[in-house]
Amino acid sequence: MTMNLQHPPPGRYPPRPHPLALLLLFAIAFVLTTMAALATGTPAGTLISNTAQASYSVGASSLSKSSNTSTFAVAELINVNVVSQDGGNVGVVPGTDDQYLTFTVTNTGNGDESFTLSADSAIAGDDFDPTLVGIFADTNGDGQYTPGVDLAVPGGVVDLAADAGVTLFVVNNIPSTLPDGVTPIADGQTGTTSVSITSNTGSGALGTLIPNGGDGGTIDAIIGSSGGLPATTDATYTATSISLDVAKTAVIVDPYGGSTPIPGATVTYSLVVTVSGSGTAVGLTITDPIPANTTYKPGSLTLDGVGLSDGAGNDDGEATGSPVNLITVRLGDMTAGSKTITFAVVID
Repeated sequence: MTMNLQHPPPGRYPPRPHPLALLLLFAIAFVLTTMAALATGTPAGTLISNTAQASYSVGASSLSKSSNTSTFAVAELINVNVVSQDGGNVGVVPGTDDQYLTFTVTNTGNGDESFTLSADSAIAGDDFDPTLVGIFADTNGDGQYTPGVDLAVPGGVVDLAADAGVTLFVVNNIPSTLPDGVTPIADGQTGTTSVSITSNTGSGALGTLIPNGGDGGTIDAIIGSSGGLPATTDATYTATSISLDVAKTAVIVDPYGGSTPIPGATVTYSLVVTVSGSGTAVGLTITDPIPANTTYKPGSLTLDGVGLSDGAGNDDGEATGSPVNLITVRLGDMTAGSKTITFAVVID
């Protein structure tokens, strides 16, 4: 018998991957799988069972015998992280309300858990005592506290699934004077708020066992937070002063070389924005409507002598509307100093 064996035509099948490439892919997959497992841990209440098997022979017979099955439920590890998101002291102006500190609370245990957060703004060792307003959830998820939008957390209680987290704001009003009620708060003086969190299942030192305290009340729980529970963390306000001034001038050049405001004359506006004091004007934005009976002169917008585009999204300035009816310049977070904005219009 003759067999006709044919090789597949060139290019029909993809080339075999190099063995080292396969090994690398396997290693990456193993690391990612291990990381995922370590991130969550075995869920509380999971049953772990094991049965041994004995196999043996007697004469021509093969026999086996099973041991009893050992079964236990994984206990709940109560662990929580509270982390300040402010990146340092929060600058505030004395006498202002609704100043907030931002925290994330993450359930790093292996079971669903209920926690209670509390705050104390009368801390020894600082200069002034902020007046606590309350603890609020980041209801709209924008990372900034907005009164009337972000809702208060009743009793400071947050319920979190394993590995879930939440952003919370601790809101204070800032007094204008030191605790003596007379001396004004000065630049650089501080007021601290201490935030404490505990599990509603129980508290205690690291390793404290809470019988039947885990998920569903049928498994044990153990305190796993470093340092035990309650756990505390502090955040601090620093008093700053800030003053903002915007001075506007206009220079008119008419078509005949004079300065008479007649139709066809060009008006160049200058806005000098000055920040003074030790604070920072965060997200400073300047807007200026184009006056009625004038037309914006395209390409005339500048910041500190450098041209800005008229289109939105290209840089820190824009001239919007059709026809253009608004000038916007974003100065960002501005400390002490001055910036100058100019643009021109033509009288209709």
